[in-house]
Amino acid sequence: MKRSNKGALSFAMNDYIQQLNPENDFVTEEESIRQFAIFRREEDATRCAMHTSLHRRGFYKISLISGGTGTFTIDGHRFASEPPMVIVSRPEAVMEWQLDEGPQTGFYTLFAADFYDVGLLPLYRLDNKLNFEGNFYYKSTGPNDAFIQQTFASLYQYRHQPEMARHCLRLLITAMLETDSGDIPVLHTRSEKIVRDFQLLVQEKLESTQVADFDVFSVKAYAALLNIDDNYLGILCRDVTGKSASAIIREKMSAEARFLLLGTDLTIGEIAGRLCFYDVAHFSRWFRKNMQLSPSAYREKFRYK
Repeated sequence: MKRSNKGALSFAMNDYIQQLNPENDFVTEEESIRQFAIFRREEDATRCAMHTSLHRRGFYKISLISGGTGTFTIDGHRFASEPPMVIVSRPEAVMEWQLDEGPQTGFYTLFAADFYDVGLLPLYRLDNKLNFEGNFYYKSTGPNDAFIQQTFASLYQYRHQPEMARHCLRLLITAMLETDSGDIPVLHTRSEKIVRDFQLLVQEKLESTQVADFDVFSVKAYAALLNIDDNYLGILCRDVTGKSASAIIREKMSAEARFLLLGTDLTIGEIAGRLCFYDVAHFSRWFRKNMQLSPSAYREKFRYK
């Protein structure tokens, strides 16, 4: 765990993960190992901390919770650990957890899309495989529990052999998607994928520290980057999510503001500037309207001590 030069809590397997080139399909064996890691929850207590403050990761994470209780919060959604279950999170997800005392068993694997995508045509790459709504999902392992457990164990066994580990990871993700314990909200239509691209673009801009020349509140600005008409983008957002494009921007802005307040040491003024508000007063009014608390009161009330 480390703090960036902006004070944000961030997690990375290593510095290489943050420098991945998504256009490079050729990955050496040494590089593959550095894009992938897997741990046993019971053997890596120092890594599987009992509590983590709000943070964002730079890679995918899949956890198999075989035993142990606790509470997870991802993108503001709070849920209890109910083994056996799997939790999948994208790089842009904001999360924290509080584990209860007692044994915590299972596995968790961290990996970059480049590790999974080696040798695959675009249609079969990770973004198209894990094309679920939002930044995360969690499900009971259901009738595939034994196979998922076995595949995780094989993934751990072959953790130092990139090709075998990659094969096991692909089997694991396929098995998770086939579970019938509930419908995973998968994106099927072109409209859904455009809206997902819009949501990711908003998140990308909000996470950037260099957006002075971009209006993060403007639907038209995002539509231009997506090469579509802003009115058409608004129609797609309403059809797919039931929300306007502006409402989606506000939700993303609110989530990012909460993350910066709880997961960083930035001042209220620095957060206001980073999110492109005119000044602290403008940000404070906007935040209070959305959260019914001032930024400072929200930080004081909810930040983990």
